Amino acid sequence: MADQQNKPMQYFLQSVLLNGAEMPRSWITSVIYIEKTSLTAPLLVLEVHDPAGKLVDEMGARHGAELVAELGDPTGQRGAYTETFFVTSAPASGDVVRIIAVSADLKRLKTPSARVRLYADRQPGDVMAEFAGKMTIEADAFRKAMTYHLNMGEKPSGVLRQIAEDHGALVWCARGKFCMKDMAKLIGTKAAFVYEANNPQAEYTISKLSNINQDAAATSSRDYQYVGYSMTEGYVAVGDKTKPVKYISDADVATLTNMARVIVPKLDIEVSGNADITAGMVIGVQIHRYDAENQVDETLPKNFIAIAAIHHEDRIGYTTRMILGVPNQ
Repeated sequence: MADQQNKPMQYFLQSVLLNGAEMPRSWITSVIYIEKTSLTAPLLVLEVHDPAGKLVDEMGARHGAELVAELGDPTGQRGAYTETFFVTSAPASGDVVRIIAVSADLKRLKTPSARVRLYADRQPGDVMAEFAGKMTIEADAFRKAMTYHLNMGEKPSGVLRQIAEDHGALVWCARGKFCMKDMAKLIGTKAAFVYEANNPQAEYTISKLSNINQDAAATSSRDYQYVGYSMTEGYVAVGDKTKPVKYISDADVATLTNMARVIVPKLDIEVSGNADITAGMVIGVQIHRYDAENQVDETLPKNFIAIAAIHHEDRIGYTTRMILGVPNQ
């Protein structure tokens, strides 16, 4: 990556290589970097001022281009990291080119398999190892090893998503890490940061906050009575008997219970730019009230999982937006 000495320090995006050539940082007017606790990110969106047309004609900004970005804070106060992206499109509007790119690791997980794969009695981490590439695997050890098939033409991301559902887990990749974490265990870990609203003395303050209030929409796809058939125990059911039945090939009670688990988004918050915030991080939230007798809002959980982390930098400033959620059970 390009040497940062004698160069102006940026808020978040430090430098970019496009097909091996350095893109002048002054051309970039807006940066959006998105991470999620699902295999739909990381994503990078750049708006580049290019009145001379050099970005497309000389540097090859188009579908299939390789983009390497240095992100974060290289001063040492915050973490810095390098991510390789695959450019999916670069439409131009006037003299502004909008580059949309996905992580190269994510692209590999979304590429259909050229052959059939069988994973018999394997832990999630064992399956992840086949697709991790250079990523570091961070996978919980789960109670039960299970069997999965990846057919020719199917995407690895689909099998990984099914593995996560069966184990009540989240699966995602970001910043060189490939993670599968049990929701219940993850929400119980110590918060990496505690953000506070309406408290000017707080170390980390919330600039904007809104309640999402979409619990029903988040849980509707899992609102079933899950049933499996066992050769020894017959039909095994988990869930409310008044709900529609959904048959699952596994009759294990834990697996049937996990099928109903989902992360429910609760808060949408915006804070001052913090490059360390990443998807899957546990974030503490305290909302202070202007009431001497009831100073802290206790209607919400204290800790949340960052199911999306959006870093936005432009020529004015740098902000971080988080979608925070909790497991439904």
